[in-house]
Amino acid sequence: MTSHRLLPLLVAQPGGVLVEITDGTAEYTQTSTASRCSTTSSRSPVNRLAYSQGHELAPHHAMAVAVTPGWLRSEMMLDNYGVEEGNWREALAPNRTDGYPPDSRTQ
Repeated sequence: MTSHRLLPLLVAQPGGVLVEITDGTAEYTQTSTASRCSTTSSRSPVNRLAYSQGHELAPHHAMAVAVTPGWLRSEMMLDNYGVEEGNWREALAPNRTDGYPPDSRTQ
């Protein structure tokens, strides 16, 4: 719906940018063993849409990009880093010796 309304404006006025928000990079989604079918199915279309729209907008001097805010403080992040809501700031403490965060290359 948003693209349907926005794209005519981008084509009419050169220099515009369409920004898609995703929660994972294409590289992470393709290589992560932690990605479930449902999350992969929701991430990939957003990245692909921005990629395709970017190519279609280029002749009109506009562009499309997909950005991710990175790790968010979510239930999944808390579990992955072995922390809870009350101590989430300790997730990346350099002196952790409890095995967190797990090395994603070995999972």
